[in-house]
Amino acid sequence: MKNLLSTNIQVWVLLCLTFSVLTFNKHVNAQVKSEEVTVVGAYEPSLSDVFKININPEMPELQIREPDLQYSITPRLYSTVFVPEKITAARLSGEPLSRLYQSYIKAGFGNYTTPFVELNYNNLRSRVGNIGLYLKHHSSSGEIVDFAPANFSDNIAHIYGRRFTSNHVFDGDIRYERNRINYYGFKPDEFLIDNDDIDDLIFQRYNNIGLSASVRSNYRGDEQLNHKFMLGYNNLSDFDGIAENSLSFKAHIDKSVRMINLLDKEKLSLGFDVAYFNNRYLLENLNATLFEVKPRYQIGSEHYKLNLGIDAIIESAEDAYIHFFPIIEGQITVAPDVFSIYGALSGGMQRNSLKALSDENPFINTVSLPLEFTTENVALSGGVKGQVANRLSFSIGGKFAETDNIPFFINDTSNIMHNKFTITHYDGTHVNVFAEFSLWASDDFDMMFRGAFNYYNIDAQEHAWHKPALKGHLTARYRFVDKIRLRAELFAQGKTFAKTYDEEMAVKPKEIKPFVDANLGVEYLYTQRLAAFLNINNLTASRYYRWYNYPTQRFHFLAGVSYAF
Repeated sequence: MKNLLSTNIQVWVLLCLTFSVLTFNKHVNAQVKSEEVTVVGAYEPSLSDVFKININPEMPELQIREPDLQYSITPRLYSTVFVPEKITAARLSGEPLSRLYQSYIKAGFGNYTTPFVELNYNNLRSRVGNIGLYLKHHSSSGEIVDFAPANFSDNIAHIYGRRFTSNHVFDGDIRYERNRINYYGFKPDEFLIDNDDIDDLIFQRYNNIGLSASVRSNYRGDEQLNHKFMLGYNNLSDFDGIAENSLSFKAHIDKSVRMINLLDKEKLSLGFDVAYFNNRYLLENLNATLFEVKPRYQIGSEHYKLNLGIDAIIESAEDAYIHFFPIIEGQITVAPDVFSIYGALSGGMQRNSLKALSDENPFINTVSLPLEFTTENVALSGGVKGQVANRLSFSIGGKFAETDNIPFFINDTSNIMHNKFTITHYDGTHVNVFAEFSLWASDDFDMMFRGAFNYYNIDAQEHAWHKPALKGHLTARYRFVDKIRLRAELFAQGKTFAKTYDEEMAVKPKEIKPFVDANLGVEYLYTQRLAAFLNINNLTASRYYRWYNYPTQRFHFLAGVSYAF
């Protein structure tokens, strides 16, 4: 802008000088007088200094007034009519159901003269109910070096059924078991026993008949009174004429209630349990009864559960007593379906029945077996459980219990061979810590582990007889190719102690060494219905003892086929 202004001024000055010269020349010519002018140098125009007008434009400030408007709206309801159009229901084309077979039979044979047969029958899919039949035979006639004949035979016949109605489910089953064992836990050469007389000394047979029937409600909502009733009967008898009859009845009712509006879910429940036992010995009959009443109040939501109640239990044998046990059970869900914490304060009682003890240790002396009630005066338990990415599930917990009449197996000294066991009871505390892991890596591989640690602190006893401190079980299954499946198992047990006596009848604990039993199974699917299998037990062929003086068979295999039809 400054250069342009300077240029304009110079132009105007030149125009003014030119105009002046012309005017002057005209005026000179008008006067007759002439004069010669000599220009000595070139004309040098000049401009005087100028001053810039320093003025900035400014916008005038505008003042805007908001108008004060007042208005009102009169509501008016317009009636509308909407008629939805009918659309065709969507159809889902699910995956076809896999084909089922009503029956399968499995048969095999192994060393130690071991036949095996298993048959299972079940009706196909039904909305009405199901019925099934299961039969099994497994026996062995093998010998264990230096010990008496270790023959055994296990037989099972089981018929079961279920009936569905719109609101109830009915169940029933009949079960028969015949188990034959030998008291082989001694060395005949040490007692100069003739082989022809051994069978009569060591033979034992258990016959067990069980019946049960139950009905439970299956309502869709929580408004109804849910209920469940079960009736059961069991008869166990052995070769010596010892028998036990047991009758049980259980009833449970519950209903959702609304007593505290701040709680999400509330439920009241009441349970009745009755168990009657009649034990028939050679010279006497013993009767025992447990009657339990279990009221409960439950509250909960998606993130927590709390169960409060009390157990009132009446025990009746030679005398009758009543016991009360508070029940407090809780669970906090930190992340749904991922991680939760649980804990409980409880107590309770159970009868050490002949059936339960013979299932755990069949080598018991049934003729003089003392049976008692075991009472957990107080029990504290808790732990954590959950799963990771739907692949790994876990449960880790523990329990502390102060218990009366804990049963332990000891060798019966009334028999010169000490090849039978009896029961002794002690008061004390029991600590149990356990861990369970289940891994499902893919359709081809899965694995499960269970482990437990047990500690007993009992009155005036150095050891917890025949109770291992450590136990573990690992199972893995792998599908090698489409037609070959592998299964591996490991059983481990820590050392235990048997209660034996020296010549002066002083207690002399006998250590039973720990062991690991490795098993392997292979199955080849020739077709979808026909398969061959091979099971190998005790791969290391080690001789270990579960009970004192009762060694197991060494390397053992069982091979056979299975067929579905």
